[in-house]
Amino acid sequence: MKSYFLQSVDRPLDVDAALSRLLPGQRSPWLLCSSDGDPAAYFDVDSTDPTTVFADMSGRNYSGDPAVISTLRALQALVGGIIVDQDDEEPPPN
Repeated sequence: MKSYFLQSVDRPLDVDAALSRLLPGQRSPWLLCSSDGDPAAYFDVDSTDPTTVFADMSGRNYSGDPAVISTLRALQALVGGIIVDQDDEEPPPN
């Protein structure tokens, strides 16, 4: 499994609505599916820190980083925050 995080969210109360807008029809966790319909990653709010959203990627879709990062960037535009990977490094720009 590989993970990305949106940390230090500016508007944590808006995260659920923003995720539901970006990934409609789901809630806690929100699933991002690959082009063939398989779950590629799931997004959820950290239960101990509501200013952090995590995206855990499925091992079968381990190379799906661009789609996950794109979704996190869209979420970031709506609620603020900083995107980092599991090593606390920012992902490369588009």
